Amino acid sequence: MGRIKKIFSKKEEEPEVEEPPKPVIEEISLDQLPQWIKQREAETLSSTHLESELGNYLTQLKDYRWRLDNKLTRWQEEVDFSKLQYTSVGEINSLFSQAQGIVKLLNTKHPLNLTNISRFNRALKERTSLLLEKIEKGTFSEELLEALDASDNALSNGSASNPLWKEMIELNVLRDGFEQKFNDTGWNKIALLQRINSVLIDSAEELTQLGERININQQRIQDTKLSLKEKEHELAAFKEDKDYKFMEDRDKQLEQVTPALEDAKQKLLVFFSPLVPYLEKFSQSEPDNSLLQDYAQSFVQAFYEDDELMIMSVVRRLWMAINEGKFIVDDKDIALLRERVEQTNLGVLRKLHQDYCELRRKYLQIEQVVPNRSLQMKLDDLNYRLEHYQDELKRLNNVVAEIRKEIEDRKSLQLKAKERFRQVVGESWGKEVELRLG
Repeated sequence: MGRIKKIFSKKEEEPEVEEPPKPVIEEISLDQLPQWIKQREAETLSSTHLESELGNYLTQLKDYRWRLDNKLTRWQEEVDFSKLQYTSVGEINSLFSQAQGIVKLLNTKHPLNLTNISRFNRALKERTSLLLEKIEKGTFSEELLEALDASDNALSNGSASNPLWKEMIELNVLRDGFEQKFNDTGWNKIALLQRINSVLIDSAEELTQLGERININQQRIQDTKLSLKEKEHELAAFKEDKDYKFMEDRDKQLEQVTPALEDAKQKLLVFFSPLVPYLEKFSQSEPDNSLLQDYAQSFVQAFYEDDELMIMSVVRRLWMAINEGKFIVDDKDIALLRERVEQTNLGVLRKLHQDYCELRRKYLQIEQVVPNRSLQMKLDDLNYRLEHYQDELKRLNNVVAEIRKEIEDRKSLQLKAKERFRQVVGESWGKEVELRLG
């Protein structure tokens, strides 16, 4: 019975499923990345004929440049511009000039290698494309053939008959052929890795510099906080002085008087605002009248010093002069001026004078009582320094916040470059490589 159960239990057991092997993850640091890329370069070069292909391509470009240069020289010497229309002459000269620019590009003084050949080919493609587009849009191909007596051009008509067009097409074929071989080797991926490496190196250097700036500014923040605390302690000790308390009471009294004084001054301004222009005119008619001159220059100060309120008789005399037609008055001002005279007669001006002068004398009396000038200067200096350190602390904190934002941006760029590196390596070499940035 036991053997039977054992047999059935074996049948019921599920077969073991082998787990697929986990991919081997290679781990390299940022410092090791340049050497790692060099190894991929060596592997690519050993498995392809890229260097010899590049050599052949450069030789072909050299031969092509020599041939194109000679042809351009011969064409420019042989062309009979008398057979061309005026507009075609300028267009053809422009074509020759652009073609000479391509010759100069092919005769570059910088050595071409696997690192910069792609950039060179992009520039070459741009130049040839512009020239081909100009030829294809032009209407002078047949005229150029006629001017050159180009009997050897057996193609039908249009831009394809233009000898320069054929040269550019040949150059494109030459360039495209090399680029196809170049891309097939995967060397463009090597160039992409090199660019990623440059981004990572630059970002690492910038992060180091930003970190140093953070440290410097944080130290400045600490120093500023210490200075601020010292001044706060000085101010706290200063506030215990009896003279300070007296000054504090004085300031509170000034704060109480100031609103009432400003209100009285505002009422004074409202009362005199329509009178001032005519008081100035009145003063010109009586240049020896010092009271009028004072009111014309600063009626607020003159009003304060006018203890006898001589201005009341001036207002009445002004109104009489207006009624006698000695002054031309705007219609809009007549009613206001009449109202001011009536208010003067009713004692409004006297009440304004009483309220304003009383409040101003009270204010000046409180303000002038300063028990200790040196104490006041020390308080002013302390408040100035406190405000300075508070502003400096705010500024430094803003600087640190901006630097932190820059750091986050650089780290984000690093992570994107790291992820792009992982993708390129996986797609091109089938490897799982983890890049350590820290």
